[in-house]
Amino acid sequence: ELSEEETIEAQKSAVLENTGKVSSEINNALENMPGILNSIIGDVNVNVYFESEEILGVTFIDGKISAMEVGEKEDPTFNVYISDAVFVYLNTNSFDLKTALENKDITYEGLGFFGTMKSALLTTALTLIGM
Repeated sequence: ELSEEETIEAQKSAVLENTGKVSSEINNALENMPGILNSIIGDVNVNVYFESEEILGVTFIDGKISAMEVGEKEDPTFNVYISDAVFVYLNTNSFDLKTALENKDITYEGLGFFGTMKSALLTTALTLIGM
C-alpha cells in the first residue's frame, strides 16, 4: 500500500500526464459555477504551482480552459498555488473549495494591473457567492 506522500505524488503525476482529461473535468465543474466567475476569469493565462514544484500552464478563453500543459505560461494574469493538503482532501472525498480557500490550501495572486484588478474582483465575487 502506498503512503500518503506516495499517493499524493502519484496523483500529481496523473494530473500532469492527463491534462486533456483534467481540463475537461475542470470545464465541467466551471459550468456549475455562477456566470460572474466566468466573466471575471475571461481570457487569461494562469500558472498553477504545486507544493513540490511541478507547474501547469493554463490558458482560459471566455472563462473555459482552452489549453493546459506542463510548464509555465508566459505573461500570466494569475499565479495559483496548490498545497499537498488539497490532494489529501481529494483522497478522502472531502474536498471543498471554500474550505481550501479559507485554509489557504489554494491561494492566488493577480499579476500586473489587470491581474490585480481581476484578483480583487474574483475575491469579491467568491465572497458574495459564499466561498
